[in-house]
Amino acid sequence: MVRIEPYDEEVKDKYWKCIDTIIKEPEQQKILESCRKYLPPAFFSQNAGFQELVLAPYAKLKEAYQYIEKNKSRMEAECFKKDAKGEFMRKQLYEDLYLAYEKVSQKIVDKVKMNVFLVQQTGLTVCPYCNRDYINCRSEKLAGAQLDHFYPRSKYPIFSVCLYNLVPACGNCNRIKHDDMQEFASPFDEEIDWEHGVQFSYEPLDLNRKKIVIHAKEPIKQNIQKMHIEAAYQIHEMEVNELLDKVEKYSQTQLEEYRQVFAEAGLSEQELKQMVFGKEITEDDIRKKPLGRMLRDLEKELKIYK
Repeated sequence: MVRIEPYDEEVKDKYWKCIDTIIKEPEQQKILESCRKYLPPAFFSQNAGFQELVLAPYAKLKEAYQYIEKNKSRMEAECFKKDAKGEFMRKQLYEDLYLAYEKVSQKIVDKVKMNVFLVQQTGLTVCPYCNRDYINCRSEKLAGAQLDHFYPRSKYPIFSVCLYNLVPACGNCNRIKHDDMQEFASPFDEEIDWEHGVQFSYEPLDLNRKKIVIHAKEPIKQNIQKMHIEAAYQIHEMEVNELLDKVEKYSQTQLEEYRQVFAEAGLSEQELKQMVFGKEITEDDIRKKPLGRMLRDLEKELKIYK
């Protein structure tokens, strides 16, 4: 629902240094030798190292995932083996990579834990999946967000510590998504039109009750449906009713009367509307304000700020 901008070079450098202290060179080389057998032939540049995998942009991870899905037996043969009960389990190399994430997330960088650091660097304070729950950190050691492995590390251990596979999310969205492999939309996906790919509206049920409706295009639609986001929004009809009440009470004629009253104070129509409806919600506000996307879309639908 909210796009996350790519990290700057300083953030990527700090993240890589953290990885490099936890996963040593011999292990890095073993992982590289193994994953070349099932990742796309063009995934790595010439003389590439483990850093290229860790910092690969989301577009490359997406391409790798799609390639793996078409040749999944190759990855499974490299990453998994059967135990005595015939159940699949990760081979030791990939089990170590899987577990390395826990060490990475708790590593201290700039006096905060890495999971806290990454959330801070996104500039988000609300969940990018639902835009409802706060994910801001509560202290230097307590992350308000969980880092969702967009491609589950349980099924794709090669992506366990890839920077752009870690999506800061609220606990509810992460718990519901879990390791489900529907065609979800990653907030890091720059090919998605996040501005026009989702639209909030409402439908009257009776005089006082409203149903909040979310129109979404694929693949964002998968997020809305599989994470039950529209259902979660139904408790927010109070906010919708409050906005509709203000629109009804403050018609354009009444606003013009107020404008004339406050003319001597030099208030513009925009300033007057802000007094009545609050500050117009911007794209940046959506990244920091719970329900920001819903309220911004309703402002547009009701033509509050033309």
